[in-house]
This record gives sequence, C-alpha cells and structure tokens, in this order.
Amino acid sequence: MPNSNETSFLLQQLQIYEQLISRNNYETAYLFDPDGKLIFKKRGTTKSVRFSRLHLIKMFGNILTHNHVYEKEYAHYGLASAISSSDISLAFKHKLLEIRMVLEDSRYSFRWLDVGQEDANDLIKRLQTVENGCKVLRDNVEEKLINLEYTTEDDFQIDFYATIRKNAEEINTFFEVNRDVGYIYSREG
Repeated sequence: MPNSNETSFLLQQLQIYEQLISRNNYETAYLFDPDGKLIFKKRGTTKSVRFSRLHLIKMFGNILTHNHVYEKEYAHYGLASAISSSDISLAFKHKLLEIRMVLEDSRYSFRWLDVGQEDANDLIKRLQTVENGCKVLRDNVEEKLINLEYTTEDDFQIDFYATIRKNAEEINTFFEVNRDVGYIYSREG
C-alpha cells in the first residue's frame, strides 16, 4: 500500500497529465502504478483509445486516466455525464485499481470493490440501457435540427440544453443509486 508521500506524488502526477489531456481533440490514456510511475501513454482517435494485448496486461492493479472528446460539447454547457459503460467494463475485466475520465473542468473516478462477475455484468448492462436512452434523446434533437423543425437558434439551444441536462442527470443518478453493487464513484467539477 502506498504511503502518504507516494499518494501525494500519484495525485500530482494525475493532475499534471490530466491537465495536459483535458483539452485534446483526441482521446489519450495514461496508465500509472499506485506509486505514480507512468507505465504508458496511448493516443487514440476522437472516439476511443485502442489498447494492445500488452497494454491490457499491464492494467492489473494500476490507475488509468483518459479524456472523452465527445463529451466536450456537453462540458461546454456544464453538463458532461460520466464514466462510460465501456470504461467500467475495461476496469472490471482488466482489474484496474481505478479508472478516471477528465474534461476541461471536471474529473470522474470509478473503483470497483469486491464485486462478482454477475453483478458487474448486470451493472454494465443497466448502464448501457441508460446510455442508449440518452443517445435516443440526442438523436431526436439532431433529427429535428436536420429537418429544420427549430424556428430559431434559441429554440434549438433550449431543447439541446434540456436534453443534455437530462442525459447527464440520468447517468450521474444511475451511479448514485447503484452504489450497493460494490464500487466507489466520484466526480469533481
């Protein structure tokens, strides 16, 4: 277990690297050991980071931090949602100590506790259902925009803002009400 100096060093490292990637227009992931030593950096696309088999093996017991580019438009409105179902699935399958996601002005953290495969799979499936519902709402706004159903920019902004707020609230509420499954979830900003 790291001592308080090692923990401080880890937090300093995370803050430095998270600041670097928070404004990127592509996803970037950094893997650290619990003492704060950088294990690897991986650059991805605007939608994801792909990891090799070697990267996945190195994840066991370590901390992965990354950014989400697709959340940037929502973060602009102060409405970024959270860590995704893909993130928590990766954390469970590869036994990460913690997975973190950063945006320009917010950070999210997720740690599995002692959870069995069935409970983890159930939580991930339920989160995917919530995410799919959110996508339907966003797609409806996009379809209305394409079909010129908004008469003013203000009408679009109001609908867009309300939709994104609902998405963020649904996902963050999901994490709050499912804590009994066995994880620690937090957000700053």
